Parts: sequence; C-alpha cells; structure tokens
Amino acid sequence: MKYFYTIFFIIVTYLAVGSSAIRYFVYDIESHASKVSNYIENNIEKNIKISSLKGYWQGLNPKISFNASKVSDNKDLGQIIVQLNIFQTLSTFQPVIKYIFVDGLNMSLNFSDSKNAFSLPGTMIIRNSNIKMEYEKNKYEFSNLNVDYNKSFIGIKSNVSFKKNKFSLNGIINITNKNIKDFVYNKDDISLSGNLHIQGSVSNNIFKALKIETPLVFNNLDVDSYHQFEISKSRILKYKINHKNTNNVDIFIKDNNINKLNNLILDGSYSNTATKSIYDIDNLKFKNNFDNFTFKNIILQKTEDLKILNLYAEKIDVKNFNFLLSKYNSYFTDIRDKFKVTEGSLSDLLINYNYEHNKLFSSFTLDNVSLDYLEYKLKNLSAKVLFLDNLITMKLNSDKLELSSDKIFRGPLNLINTNVDIKTDLSKGTHFINILNLSNKDISFKGNILLDLNNDFIHLNTSINSSNIKSLPSIFPKTIMGENISSWINKSFIRGKVNEGFIFMKGALSTNPFYHDYSGISYANLNLNDLNIKYSLEWPSIKLNNAVVKIKNKNFSFETTNEKIYSSNIKKLRVSVDDMNDATLETKAIISGPIKDFVIYNKDAFNLKINPNDLKDVSGNITSHLDFIFLKSKNSNIYNASFDLNNASYKNKYIEITQVNGSINLKENLITLNEDNYLNGLINGNKTNVKIKSLSSNKISIFGSSNIDYSSLNVEFINQYIKGKSLWNFDFEINLSNFDNNLYKVSSNLVGSEMNFPYLFTKKNQNTHQLNISYYKKNNFDMISLNYDKIVSLINLTNTSGFISFNDLRRDIPKQNFNLYGNIEYLDLNEISKHNKNDIDLTKYINQVSLKIKQLKKGDFIFNNSVINLTKKKKSLFLNEFSSVSNSYNLFATGEHEINNLSRIDLTLDSTNLQRILDDWKIDHGIRDGTLSLNSNIQWSGGFHEFNINNIDGSLNLSLSNGRIKKVGSRATRLLGLLNFDLLTKRLSLDFDDVTKNGFYFDNIAGDFRIDNGSLYSTNLITQGPSAQILVIGSTNYVNETYDATVIATPEVSKTLPAFALIGGPIAAAATYAAEKIAKALGKDIDDLIKVKYSVKGTWNKPKIEVIEKNFDPLKEIKELFN
Repeated sequence: MKYFYTIFFIIVTYLAVGSSAIRYFVYDIESHASKVSNYIENNIEKNIKISSLKGYWQGLNPKISFNASKVSDNKDLGQIIVQLNIFQTLSTFQPVIKYIFVDGLNMSLNFSDSKNAFSLPGTMIIRNSNIKMEYEKNKYEFSNLNVDYNKSFIGIKSNVSFKKNKFSLNGIINITNKNIKDFVYNKDDISLSGNLHIQGSVSNNIFKALKIETPLVFNNLDVDSYHQFEISKSRILKYKINHKNTNNVDIFIKDNNINKLNNLILDGSYSNTATKSIYDIDNLKFKNNFDNFTFKNIILQKTEDLKILNLYAEKIDVKNFNFLLSKYNSYFTDIRDKFKVTEGSLSDLLINYNYEHNKLFSSFTLDNVSLDYLEYKLKNLSAKVLFLDNLITMKLNSDKLELSSDKIFRGPLNLINTNVDIKTDLSKGTHFINILNLSNKDISFKGNILLDLNNDFIHLNTSINSSNIKSLPSIFPKTIMGENISSWINKSFIRGKVNEGFIFMKGALSTNPFYHDYSGISYANLNLNDLNIKYSLEWPSIKLNNAVVKIKNKNFSFETTNEKIYSSNIKKLRVSVDDMNDATLETKAIISGPIKDFVIYNKDAFNLKINPNDLKDVSGNITSHLDFIFLKSKNSNIYNASFDLNNASYKNKYIEITQVNGSINLKENLITLNEDNYLNGLINGNKTNVKIKSLSSNKISIFGSSNIDYSSLNVEFINQYIKGKSLWNFDFEINLSNFDNNLYKVSSNLVGSEMNFPYLFTKKNQNTHQLNISYYKKNNFDMISLNYDKIVSLINLTNTSGFISFNDLRRDIPKQNFNLYGNIEYLDLNEISKHNKNDIDLTKYINQVSLKIKQLKKGDFIFNNSVINLTKKKKSLFLNEFSSVSNSYNLFATGEHEINNLSRIDLTLDSTNLQRILDDWKIDHGIRDGTLSLNSNIQWSGGFHEFNINNIDGSLNLSLSNGRIKKVGSRATRLLGLLNFDLLTKRLSLDFDDVTKNGFYFDNIAGDFRIDNGSLYSTNLITQGPSAQILVIGSTNYVNETYDATVIATPEVSKTLPAFALIGGPIAAAATYAAEKIAKALGKDIDDLIKVKYSVKGTWNKPKIEVIEKNFDPLKEIKELFN
C-alpha cells in the first residue's frame, strides 16, 4: 500500500510539473519558433517557415496558432491552429495533437518519405485550402479543400486534379476501429465505409493510387457512391454507384469506349490479392440513349497485370449482347455489323478474356431471343452457347422458334420442337449442325450438316417426315427447291404425307444441290402417302396411296404405279426434271380405264360442255400413253401421246355408236395421220371409219365416212320422210383454243335415198342430189349452211334468221327472219301444208320473199307464171305482188297482213275463156266459153295462211259475157246467179226447149256483191240472154248453200214463143198472141209488158220457187224492188 501512495505522489507531481512546463511552453511558444520550424521541416515539409507563432491556454487544452509561408517564394500558406491533448502529451512524453484547424492552407506534402509518419490529431478541420500531395510518385492537387475529420469519420469536399484528370469530391468516410494514420500508411487492417459524390473524369491511375486495380476510365461523371473497404486485404466489401447526371458518361476499358451512358447504378463488392482482383456486381443498370440495360449478379475477375478478365452474370437484357459484340470488336469483327439482337435475355453469362493473347472463353444461355443475322431473322431462340477461342457450340432447345429470310425462304418457318447442336469454328469457317429433332405440326427433320465456308463445301445427311406435303416449299430454301417445283407442289398437291424421307448432299456449297458435274453429289428419296393431287384447275384431283420422289444431283422424279383415277388404273406415272436449273418437266403415264373416266377427268380441261349424266350410256375403255414435256416457257410445251379405244359405244334415242376401236396418236402437239391410223365402228349398225389429224397447233380435223341406213336412225322425221341408204362424208374442224371457231361439215350425193318431201326437195332412189351441210359460229351466232342441188341457204340459228335462194345469186341475210329468193319450177302449197302438221304460221318467219314460180298449186288451183313478192315492215307483212299469167287469164293481187290482226287482199282477175280456167282449177261448173272480169276487195281475221272463204268479208264486182250455162245445177252456176232454169221451167210449166235445150245462153252477167260471213249480197245482178232477162235481188249463203232472193224474169217473147207459157197454158198462149198484136197496135213491145216476179228460198238442192205476181206494171214493180 505504501508503494501505491509513493507512485501516486510521483504521478501527481509529474503531472503538476509537466502541465506547468507545457503551460510555460505554450505561453512562451514564440521563443521556441525555431524548434517548431525544425519540427515541421524534419517531419512535414522542408519548404515551410513559420511567419508568426502564438500560444494560449483554453481549459485543459493548450492551443498554438501560427501562420506559415513557403521558403522559396515567401508565399503565405495560411493560418493553422493546433490544440494539444495534454494528458496524452504528458503520458507519451511527446506532443499529441487533439485538434487542428486549417484555414486557407496552401502547401505541398510528400507522403512517400517515411519521416512524415506523425500522429494525426483526433479532430481536424481544413477550410478553403489548396494542398498538393505526392504519394508513391503520384501527384495530387486538392483545390478549395474542405475537410472535417475525427477518429470515426472524415468529410471531404474538394476539387481534385490528377494527371490531367479533374473532378470534384464531396463525401464522408466512416473509419472503424483504427486510426486514420493506419489508413494512410497501411500499417494494419482497417475497415471503413462512406458516401462520396464525384463529379468529373476519373482515370484508372486514381484507382491504382487507391490500390484498386481496374482498366476502367470514366468521363463526365456525376456519381453518388457508397463504399465499404477492408484496406489490409485490398477488398471492397460493398459499393454502390449511382450516376445521376443528365449528361452522358463515357466509360473506357483500356482505351475502348464502352458507350455513352447515363443513369448508372452499380452495386457490388471488390477484393484484391497479389495475383488477381475480384468484382462482385449485384446490380448494374444504365441507360444508353433510349435502351435500358440491366446486369444481375456479375462476377468479374482480372489479373493484376490486366491479362485475364473473368465475368459472370446471372441474367442480362439481351440487347447488351450487341453491346458486348461492339466492345470486343477484335474478336467479332466478321459478325458484329451483321448481327443485331432485338428481344430476349441472356442468363448464366460466363466470360474469361485474355487481353494479352486475345483469347475468349464464354458460355451463356439464350432465352426467347430475337435476332437478325445477315439476311436471316430468328425469333424465340432458346439455346445454350459456349465460346472457346474460335469455337462456338450452340445447343438449341426452342419450342416456338421462327426462322425467316426473304432471300432464302418463301415465308416464316415456324418450328415447335427444336433440338439442334451447332458447332462453329470461326477461324476455319466451318459449321457442324447435328439435328436431333427439328419439327413443327407439318414436318420433322433429323440428321446432320457440315458446312465449310472457307472451302465451299457441304455435307448433309438428314431424314424427313411430313404430315403435310404442301409445307415443303415453305421449309426448303429457294436454292434447294426452285420456284417451278415449289409452284407445282403448291398448285398440284391438296394433301399428302412424306414418310421416311432421306436427303443426302456432299459437294460444293456454291453449286448445290443440283450438281451437273463432279463438284458434288446430292440425292433425296421421299416416300409419299395419302396423296390428293390436282394438277390444275381444269382437271379434277386424283388420290394416290403411294408415290416416290427421287432427286439425284440435278435430276428430279415423281413416280407411282398401280393407282386409281375413278375406276381407271394408273399403271405408271412418272413426272421428272432432267435439269433442276432448267426446270423442264416431263410427264409419262400409262392410264387405262372406262371412257367415262377419261371424259369426266378431261372435260373441263378441253372445255367439253358435257353433263356427267349424259355419259350414262357411254361404255368402253381407253388406254392413254402420255409423254408430256413442260418447258420453262409455258407457251412451248410438247405433248406426245397415243389413245387406244377398245369397244367404245354410245347410245341415245337417236343414235347408237358401237364397237369403236382404234388409236389416236399425238406427236409434238399435233395429231398425226397415216393410212392405218383410224377409228372404226358402227353407227346404228352402219360401218363408219373416222380419221383425226391436226391442221395446225390449235386446230384438228375429225373426218371420215359412213354408209347410213336411214331406217336404223331412231329419228321420227327421218323415218317418216327418208328411206334407203346413202354414203355420208363428214369433216369436223375443231379449234382447240376456241371452240366457237369450230366448223362442222357433212355431205352426201344421196344416191340410194328416197326423200318424200315437197316437190322442191323430193328425190327418188337412184337420183343424185348433192347435199352439203355446214355448221359454224360467226360473231357469236350459230350458223348453218345448206346446199341442196341448186338451192342455197344460210340460217342463223341464234336469232332464227337467214335466206333460202332457189337458183338465185342473191345472198342477203337479214337481222331477223328469212329472205326467200329465186326461180322455182313447181311449188305445191298443199304439200307444204301437209308437212306442216302443227299448222305453224310460216309467214311470221318471213322478212322478204321474191319468188318466180312457173307453176304454183294451192288446193285444185294451179297458177302459172306466178310472182310472189312479200316484205315485212314493222308490224305488217305486205303482199307487194301476187300475179299469175296464162293464155286464158291474168291475175294480180296486193295486200297486207297486220301482225296478230287482219289481213286484206285486193284482187283483179281477167279471163278470155272462163270455161278453161274453171276446168284448170277443177271447179265443178256448167259454163261454156265466156269472158270474165272480176275485181274484189276482201279481208279476214288472221294471217294470209288463215284465209277461209267461209269467214271473209268485203266486196266483189263481177262481169261475164258471151257464154252459156249448160248445167245450172252446178255449184258454180248456182253461186253465180240463182239461175236454176231447169227447176224454174218445171215449176212454172214453161217450155223454152227451143232456146234452152243446149243450156242458157247469156250475153252478159254483171253485178256488185257484198261479202259477209259466208253470204253474198247483191241488188243488181242482171243476166241478159237471148231467151230472157233476169234481175236477182237478195243473197245466197255459200256456206249453208241456201237462197233468199227475189227474181224478176222478163222472157224475150218476141223471140221465143214458148214464153206464152208464162200466161198459162194454150188459152194463155192465144191471149198472149193477141196481146202481142195489141201491143204492136199500141206501138209497144210485148217484152216490156210481160214480166214474171217470183221468190227463191231454201237450199240449193231443193229451192222453193213461188210466183209472186204475173200481171203487173214492170216499172212499178222494179221501183218497188229497188225500194
């Protein structure tokens, strides 16, 4: 215990003495200025001298204030205030600075010399100072330096210059467990953390001065950062950098400009050893122009000499791939300008880069990446990629990969399953592609491909399966499948599968796949199933069970055997291309089956207007041998073929074709003909030979002959009017490019035919009448031409018009209806009416008629030297002239028929011998001799052909002279004048035998008639003859054959004595004789005094004749009759 007090006393004494000594030293500091100057010169800086020095005591803390200046230029360095820690000074026996305040200090410090190892104060404040510092041969200049320091933190704000780099520094660093001097001299481990704001440019030399090795250089920084260090291990535990300036920051790696960046955020840590540095980047984000970049969990390693760089990133926005390619330009010079990534992400990125030897190792995973490379576009690419020096290994495992190239492919190639390994040697230019599975819903590939770009070499060995053959053109590159083959597949295949296909290729890449020399070999074999092929729109589709496609170098073939088209057998079908570069297509086939199949399959192609139902009566077989060559120029295709018919037959209600056999040969698009090349068969049992030949490239002629027995033809019209057998020739010119230009011709001399037509067309068995018939189209009209002997006709079937010319040169064809021209020897209208069973109004088809007929017959009427001239205008048919002239009469008529209305005729008939024309016309009559003059105007309802004497009306003027009525009982005489004198004399018991026993002579019969519905009306029919004068007033109905008339007869008594009978018997005769004498005495003619008036009614066969009055005043009675 006694020692404790002793020690305590000594300490107290020491403190008292020491503090007194220190107090004395402080107050007397000015006298010790040289010692302070020496201390600064020896421990801090030689070029410093003390200009003023002052000490004072404040509490327990003595302070020293002094001003310093440079020795060299006596420039003021500023004011410095130093506060000593009295307790530490007393305990350590040396001055211990507790606090330093510097204001406007200007000085240079060299910390490279160990003599500068002095104890820093616990607190230091520096204001508005400029300090130049040299440390390990690196010179720093801090201008406008402001520092706040204690043992736990240091706050700095200054402008810094360092080897042409200028930046501002503002921040606080917190020190953990160690003295700041240990941080400066790195005597022991020290940890610190802090926040800094740096603005300006920072070079990697600054990082070196901080013992941080990095190749990075920053320009235009404006960064807030957080750091946590372990100095002894040179390891940055954690850092965070936030670049917030709106200006772009340039980041360089060994003079390579990374990019202009802004909004940079960097979180991570750093450690450093003697051999390498390690950066752990938890989060790196920056914005480059309008693209945002994100790096997660990056590990970056480098050696101290910057020879090796290791980097790892968990996930990177795939756009940074372009960024990486552009920075490692020496490595990716060949592809960087051809490569662009637009979508997706990069994960598990590992990079090992040797700067010195320019060696790169990298691996990463691509997730749903979209990129452009050369002319290729890839979407949804997922793959694992490995870079090793110049080797690239890629394992594709995409499930929705889309590959497209306008230059290579015809459309996007969509792949559902992609399992492909690709190995690329950039130095050698080789690519090895191992296809484990490359497929979509339509097709799948397996195999491998070797591409040697430097040596222009390809080796391909793949298998192919496809559920849709139409997908092949979209999958195969254009260089492998040309446009012609692609177009043929697209147009021709409706459905089909490829089963166990195989493709092999080895040779020059630039000339594949259609090798035509020894530069390579290519081969493909595709087994096709379940095919539905439609070669063109004109042909129906065909279904095939199996077929094979083979490709060998430049040769292509499509083959099938024993298949069906409808009921036909495809014995063999081969489509081939000898040179894929030329794309000339050759088709060879042997097809055998029913003719129905052949017609149905080809009817649209050959524009055959055939309804399939019309083929029900077609039978027989056809075998087609086809050899077609389709050249690259579509207009020069070559067709060779032969068609063998076997027992072909056809039947309808008119014709039966049977046992047709023979061949049709096609050579270079033309049907060839030789003497033995014809078709033979039976037409309704008649032997027929048919030949076919080409007239030009698009026109053929089908010609031949047949001996036709008309009774074998089941045509009612022919069976009724034509008998016998004749040889017929036919020649059909068929225009294959335009069926409207076809010409069909048939002809016969009709020897052996008997034709029971009207006289114009009638023909006896052995007579020769040449008949030529032609059918063709002209201006879309169906035309038929008929030449029969001297009769020429041309008929437009489309609008039912034409002309018929009889021995006439006129050939005018009207727009509508028919023109009839010519001179005819004989025409019997009765025969025409007989053949016109349906009573068709033929006049409605007339446009113009101009005929001269030597003998025309209508009923029993025969008209000689007739002229008929008809013209249709608007709604009327005009009879311009109907005339007939002979030695005994002259007939002329005109008229008009209003269509669907009335017809009228004006007729004049003059005859010098009435008896003769009535005989010629076979009219029953009792007239002898006589002349006739007749004028008539009649009309009726309907056309000219509907004329009926029973229903006409009109007027008639009649004049007969110098004739005799021998038999008044005839229809004609009864009609003429009711002059039934035989019956009349019997009824009246008159006896005119001496003047009428040879008939009734007349000098003149004349009168006017009105015709109305079968009746003739007259008021002035007067007959004058040698035995009597008769006036008839009334009518007769020639339909019912009845009379209703009044007759006034005046006998010629002076000439005919039997006229006494008019008075009645012998007594009357005497009286009459007396009366005649009396009359003469009176100076009058007895004929004027004796007249008889009687009525005639009843039928023509049994008329009732009654005397109305025997004695009367003739003048009076005549007046009464006319009234």
